[in-house]
Amino acid sequence: MANDIRFFELNTGAKMPSLGLGTWQSSPGLVGEAVATAIKAGYRHIDCAQVYGNEKEIGLVLRKLFEDGVVKREELWITSKLWCTDHAPEDVPEALDRTLRDLQLEYIDLYLVCIKNSKLIPMLGVFEFVSGRYAHAVINDQPENVKIHWPVRMKKGSVGFKPENLVEPDIPGTWRAMETLYDSCKARAIGVSNFSTKKLSDLLDVARVPPAVDQVECHLSWQQGKLRSCCKSKGVHLSGYSPLGSPGTTWIKSDVLKNPILLSVAEKLGKTPAQVALRWGLQMGNSVLPKSTNEARIKENLDVFDWSIPEELFAKFSETEQARLLRGTSFVHDTFGPYRSLEELWDGLLNNNFFPRMHDKKFKTFNCDKDSVQESVASMRTDQNIGVVLQKIKLKKKRKEVQKGAVVEEEEEEEEEEEEEEEEEEEEEEEDDDDDDYTEDEEGEI
Repeated sequence: MANDIRFFELNTGAKMPSLGLGTWQSSPGLVGEAVATAIKAGYRHIDCAQVYGNEKEIGLVLRKLFEDGVVKREELWITSKLWCTDHAPEDVPEALDRTLRDLQLEYIDLYLVCIKNSKLIPMLGVFEFVSGRYAHAVINDQPENVKIHWPVRMKKGSVGFKPENLVEPDIPGTWRAMETLYDSCKARAIGVSNFSTKKLSDLLDVARVPPAVDQVECHLSWQQGKLRSCCKSKGVHLSGYSPLGSPGTTWIKSDVLKNPILLSVAEKLGKTPAQVALRWGLQMGNSVLPKSTNEARIKENLDVFDWSIPEELFAKFSETEQARLLRGTSFVHDTFGPYRSLEELWDGLLNNNFFPRMHDKKFKTFNCDKDSVQESVASMRTDQNIGVVLQKIKLKKKRKEVQKGAVVEEEEEEEEEEEEEEEEEEEEEEEDDDDDDYTEDEEGEI
């Protein structure tokens, strides 16, 4: 295999740089500096989105880099994305024009259909049934501005995520408007994000201009085998966001970069785990979009060319346990929107493991059966309080933990304390019924 995988040719004939800088969650004042650092270091692919709230800052930096002769516009590949509230055909061109104004560009190299939750959510809580016996809860009381990409549409002008803002998507109608942008040359290529194999195939059946790219979560722990095969057979490039497992995202505690196989291969090759993870993606045939605002890591992530993972080591990654970081629970609702279950959202492509097992203090694991977990999930949607749900799970099924010095009396006292805490939290919840924005946020460089 050739070591140099600097570009991937799309179905449009354009050559897209294989490694790009992600700009999601890059803070104002830092994102511009990160983009400048990356381009000066040799990056030629910048992944943006209007809803990230930083395209104006990026635009100022790009203009200065052009004026100073650091790089020419035609040497860069700039990707941006259509937000969920702009999916109506008449809103699509206006949305792209806003992005072009902010980035101070005349055209975009790639424009993707996707959505994002722009409202800062005060708490994240998700439960999933894993391997037949565990319920996992991710708890985070810190606000996050989270990027998500799904085949989902929200009401025009809506801010943040509320179930009642979900409306039935018209993917063919939105895509026809995207095709018009392609015809106008304002978007040199068009694509989608987080489309399953079925949704991508359905779009290809009606598309006049086929999507050039499907940008999805893709890393060692979620290798996208079926979708990858579909993309390859249909001539659609698979682009991977969160190629490092989003280690800097506070509400996602993934162990992608701590995978024993990855650590072993990195040590043998004299590379960092991040470099090997990125190189794995390139050798698998997908572009990678690592995000960083740290100058050293930006440069480190670029050192993935001129070497390769030997075949015997590369094969070991097929043994990696698969677990999705993102679930999409926010877009499943009994009344609003098109999806009534995660199976509908993902077209039945579910794994028992939806995300890696996490063991930090914000991650709790309880022994309980599937029915208990599902009941707790339903209860969470009503209670609007993750603390209450945790207490209910604890009371329903006793924790099975081996703790030195633990005695039965101590466990009974703990349960009594938990019951009191539950009552207090339920009383607080009744007093504050306006706080109805507790929901699952989604990541990704998506």
